[in-house]
Amino acid sequence: MAFADKPRYRRASFYEDGTNLLISLSISDIFTPKSFAALTSGIVTKVRVRILISEQDSAKYVSLSKIEKHIVYDLWNERYELRSSTLNGIKRKRADTHVAAFRQISELKNVPVANLANLKRGTGYTVSVFVELNPVSAGDIAKIRQWIKRPANGSKGQSAFGTFVASFVAKEIPQAENVLRIVTQPFYIPRE
Repeated sequence: MAFADKPRYRRASFYEDGTNLLISLSISDIFTPKSFAALTSGIVTKVRVRILISEQDSAKYVSLSKIEKHIVYDLWNERYELRSSTLNGIKRKRADTHVAAFRQISELKNVPVANLANLKRGTGYTVSVFVELNPVSAGDIAKIRQWIKRPANGSKGQSAFGTFVASFVAKEIPQAENVLRIVTQPFYIPRE
């Protein structure tokens, strides 16, 4: 997956809860006007966030955390259902308005990203954040490529047209609708 060439700088807030390092950060610019409007479609919108923490002035990562958010508009009950998966497990929330739903999926608020035991006190750290909107798994991409070569119409072998199309189209299958790369300001874990 190719992320944006140049990361966007973003201020983040960092907190400690006694066990974990928590982060608060906006990722709203992963959404385009089209993807914002699509939140009302009734189709699941997925956001995958990977957060890498490294010692300042070092390429060595000391922590990797993954956050997944899924949101869908329930057309029958006219409300949004959100599921968020973090280090602390899965949380479910609801939102009644489009704006409230967008805020929930586009903000990381006090999300655990590292166990404090893995971070050295008195050391500076930097954070790199990689965000994907509606990511497609490698398995799904393989299925799409296979289908392009040989549609599920009961035929055996590859169709000539499918092979021709696959040579041009299969290389172009995007791995996500949109991607975003963010770098935050350095932070320090104070000495006790």
